Amino acid sequence: MKKGEPMSEWVEFLDTTLRDGNKLPFVVLSVGERLALARQLAGLGVDIIEAGYPAASAEEREALIQIAREVREPYIAALAKATPQDVETVAEALAAAARPHLHIFLPISEVFLRGVLGKSGAECLATIEQSVRAARGMRVQFSLAEVGEAEESLLLEAAQAAAEAGAQVLSLADTNGCLHPERVRELVGRVRGVLKPEVLVGVHQHNDLGLATAGTLAALEAGARHVEVTLSGIGGRAGNTPLEEVALAIQVFAPRLGLEHHLHLDRLAGASALLARLTGVPMHPNKPVLGRQAFESGRGADARQALGERLRGLLDPRTIGKVEDALFSDQAISQAGFIQHLAMLGADTKGVDLEKVYRLFLAQVRRKRVVHLSEVQAMIADARQETTSPYKLESFGVMTGSHTLPVGSVELGRGAERLVQSSPGTGPVDALCRAVDKAVGLKPRLLVYSADTVTEGLDARAEVTISLSFLGKVFHGRFGSTDVIEASLRAYLDAVNRIENYRQANPEETPREFFIDGDQLWWE
Repeated sequence: MKKGEPMSEWVEFLDTTLRDGNKLPFVVLSVGERLALARQLAGLGVDIIEAGYPAASAEEREALIQIAREVREPYIAALAKATPQDVETVAEALAAAARPHLHIFLPISEVFLRGVLGKSGAECLATIEQSVRAARGMRVQFSLAEVGEAEESLLLEAAQAAAEAGAQVLSLADTNGCLHPERVRELVGRVRGVLKPEVLVGVHQHNDLGLATAGTLAALEAGARHVEVTLSGIGGRAGNTPLEEVALAIQVFAPRLGLEHHLHLDRLAGASALLARLTGVPMHPNKPVLGRQAFESGRGADARQALGERLRGLLDPRTIGKVEDALFSDQAISQAGFIQHLAMLGADTKGVDLEKVYRLFLAQVRRKRVVHLSEVQAMIADARQETTSPYKLESFGVMTGSHTLPVGSVELGRGAERLVQSSPGTGPVDALCRAVDKAVGLKPRLLVYSADTVTEGLDARAEVTISLSFLGKVFHGRFGSTDVIEASLRAYLDAVNRIENYRQANPEETPREFFIDGDQLWWE
């Protein structure tokens, strides 16, 4: 900042990837996966990590408590309905957090208040006051949902009631994603006009019309200083406001906005890669900021040269932590040499079985000779997420052709026992997965199959993610290999092993619906 320029104001980022971002029915993260993502978000510099909605399930509560215990730098938030009982329950779950942030919400549209809760406007205000006062000794945020469908007079009264009861943050949620950015600007301005300056006003936008980032920027221009986002905009329906778009826009438009944030943009690429790996949802190549093509220059004249030096520097892959891939090795090396090379390159190997990573490296270098650093990093990520494996793949084979019914065969080991089965299928991968089902005696339902590559070329390493539904729960499996059929089979077996581990830990479990959209609990 140059001498004489006005002081910048800071924008508080609440990341709700672990709660609102988890609303895709086929993306249900385990406790360990949520913890890994929470650590990544903390390293990214997020101010508040919304870790879940404890009332939704035992898993949500368990994940929240573990994150609260182990992630200490940012505020850890949890969502609560606007009832004293729910607030007290969530406050108990947040007790382990170094910096607890209790997030209370209430839809404020007439359809919800009268049709669902059966309450008048006056009763709604009393509900808000009681719920905020029930949260003692911690930072409180109150979110008014369905603001686009609410009566403005009641909205302003509700905002005042929450602030006067002690809420430090007042957020407006465009639940249906249908507000015009100019209307967002108007509402933020009017709400700020009835609140004291020390109350932070924020927004929570949904992207149904592709306007989430535009609406959030309009809110910032109107004086909002708290934004709610998810990594890559992941979430239900069309998703939420993408963290990376708002963060970069604040810097791009710094001369106009005069705002700053605490995020480390150079860690965005790593956070995005982890999210894609955990969810199995690859990034679209044209996704703003994070997509592979986001900062690529077109052929012919480079229009970027027309930009000033500051903007050219920001609109660069290095801004978000993307670096050119480097050659790791073009020959087999000893395990000691492999570990030394990892250390020299600064690879994060904390808590990783390096012997496992070395075996994956040897298997790949024998197949394609040249192994890049990005591929080794993917192997490290695979090893970090690896689970205990009741079933091990000893061998497999598949016969297929243009005029032949595909048939797959597998040999699995479980202790000293050998399980051998074969099965036809609609394709080679389907045949092998059906053979696994026959061998282990399970029949899960396939929800998601996704394959992506780490590098380019015909010999690129395929990263396969598979999501299976069993007992009303979702289990993910992942594996990477230059052989896409092998990667698919091992990813499927990884998911099956997670199912088996869960069955052993919960022998009395009966089928039930695991995923619960927290908002729907109001209807009970």
